[in-house]
Amino acid sequence: MLVFGYTLIKLSLDSDVVLSQTIRALKCDLPPPAISKEEPKKYWDPQFYGPSRYIPREFDYRRLSSLSSPNGSFWPINLGRKPGYNANVIPHPSNNKLWIVVVQHEQYHEEFDQSAELACNAAFVNGALHCRQDARPLPIERSIFGVCEDGLQFTNLRLGPRDARVFYGPEVPFLMYGSQSEYICIGLWIQDVRLMLDAFHRGRGLEVDLFRSATELRRINTTGPIEKNYFLFWDRQGTGYVHYNLWPKRSFAELQVDGSESEDMAGLTAHKDNICMRKLMPPVAQESESIHQATNSLSITMCKRDETDCVPNDWNTYIMHIFHHKGYYAFHGVYEPFVVLFKNSAPFDLHAISKKPFWVEGRKNLTIASDSPLYRKHPEYIPENHTEFFYFTSMSWKTHGQKYHGFIDDELFLSFGIEDARSGVIDVRARDLLDDLALGICFRHPVTTIVNNAIVGTFKFNGDTRPKIHELTWQQMDSYSKAGIDKIMNIGTSLLLNPVPYHDYVGAKSALLAFTRISATEQGAMNITVNMVSGGLLQTIEASAATPNEVFKTIETIEAITPLRD
Repeated sequence: MLVFGYTLIKLSLDSDVVLSQTIRALKCDLPPPAISKEEPKKYWDPQFYGPSRYIPREFDYRRLSSLSSPNGSFWPINLGRKPGYNANVIPHPSNNKLWIVVVQHEQYHEEFDQSAELACNAAFVNGALHCRQDARPLPIERSIFGVCEDGLQFTNLRLGPRDARVFYGPEVPFLMYGSQSEYICIGLWIQDVRLMLDAFHRGRGLEVDLFRSATELRRINTTGPIEKNYFLFWDRQGTGYVHYNLWPKRSFAELQVDGSESEDMAGLTAHKDNICMRKLMPPVAQESESIHQATNSLSITMCKRDETDCVPNDWNTYIMHIFHHKGYYAFHGVYEPFVVLFKNSAPFDLHAISKKPFWVEGRKNLTIASDSPLYRKHPEYIPENHTEFFYFTSMSWKTHGQKYHGFIDDELFLSFGIEDARSGVIDVRARDLLDDLALGICFRHPVTTIVNNAIVGTFKFNGDTRPKIHELTWQQMDSYSKAGIDKIMNIGTSLLLNPVPYHDYVGAKSALLAFTRISATEQGAMNITVNMVSGGLLQTIEASAATPNEVFKTIETIEAITPLRD
């Protein structure tokens, strides 16, 4: 509805007309006008808003199937007697069979002077995530009275939270929501959500160091009347930041304990990020589409939790966020979710963006059964060839006790609203979101050369402690893509010439030698050179610390009698 009112303002309509039309729309008394799909020109009407582009943009999707539902479809969320949408789901703090659900209360056709967020403890029963008791409003501090002007006056009439996000930081969960602002029309507020939830005994006995009361997050140099859809993220040291905007240019700053403004940090990486986004962001039509921050963030390490050499560091760990390609076609919203990764240390530059949006199994074509409030009274206006409006609101790790950080093979929940009427959740592995990332252009310089060496990790040249062949198990190697590369350098080893107790190491290097020869033949035709350099044992590095000194003395003797050629 904020989009509705703000767009009417741009049409330069009388403020009283804007106010009355917006209130009618909130009650679903204002039908969308019938627009011919053959009509190519832009269409504006004082009774409603938006361009007349009829057919949504077509995408090639990455399909997401549930790990636990019987048919792979998402799990619907049953809230009890009060309807709600745009779900947030986080693990219950003490019961590993329950999850906390928070949704926006659907209040169409009702008195809407007080917006509300509903919450419950829920369990998976009979094909759905069911609230054990009817979802009830969160006891959120009452809004201040609004100072919205002109066509946004209607927001002064509706107090309370909207568009809430519930998410874990590194230690505690937070609630962030939109409401009347102290310095603009609508702003973002944050509070420690433990103080509102029975699952945390409403904060009794807890030390609350940050955001004990509702605190507005201010943004420096704000010019617009509405701020929304911020998300927080944390670096590896636990310092928090607020990400205000992703597109058309990024904006983020360090989080202040009192919510006050701090200097925008995005300028440090703006040039590189802008190049990355121009190349990798989905296309946007100016008259009907935009890019829209959607979920909270999570920290993810790009290797498997049980791998011995999988140790989180600045090279393998990123901040993950889901944004929407947001479009309105024939007055119906269609949002497509994409994932973005950026570095987890300053200057937090972009790393990768998914090539395809996600299609949740169970998403259907838009029909009267979709129960969209926009068409309940006017099913004749349902546009043809539209799919249901899915709005991603929340990411959370599925495992109880897991908060902000995870690994690529961990399970997570994606929660969403459907047509501003229903809620759903789907469980997937993190790698399901990251299988088709486009990243080469996001590096500071184009990738032209690949060097394949031993994996960075905990390998030691110590034959006494190495596992034997019969003790090993097979593991699947992750695939990789090569873009813009014209040189590949593989690192071999001189240990291939001697019997040594490093069967896995020399076996892999032998395979790499054969791979190098084959690749040089096949990829040479594509102007890609492939070579191998084989060195000897280095003295003394961490990996060779257990190698007897006699070995190095032998190497020195051989070196002394080996002539070198220029």
